[in-house]
Amino acid sequence: MLYAICPACGEDVRFREQPQVGQNMVCPRCKELLAVVTLDPIILELYKITVNNGWMNEDKQEGAKRHDRKVKNRHGENDDFDERENDLKKALKKSKSRSRMDW
Repeated sequence: MLYAICPACGEDVRFREQPQVGQNMVCPRCKELLAVVTLDPIILELYKITVNNGWMNEDKQEGAKRHDRKVKNRHGENDDFDERENDLKKALKKSKSRSRMDW
């Protein structure tokens, strides 16, 4: 039976079948997620989850802006609607600024 050592707790991790490089498994003692790195000898490492470094967020935001522009143009929406909405908001603000005595 094949075995390797867990890098987190030092426990022997046994394999029923021949492991493959990149295979994931859980340590029976510490419950850490492990990955097989090499086969001769069998070496395990803690499984690493990749972290987004931020460059992808900028690309996604830029793509979302382009998508919004395309969607607005496709559905026939235009800036006139936005201007009318802003005019209505300004009118409502003016009426709120009046006191009771103005009525």
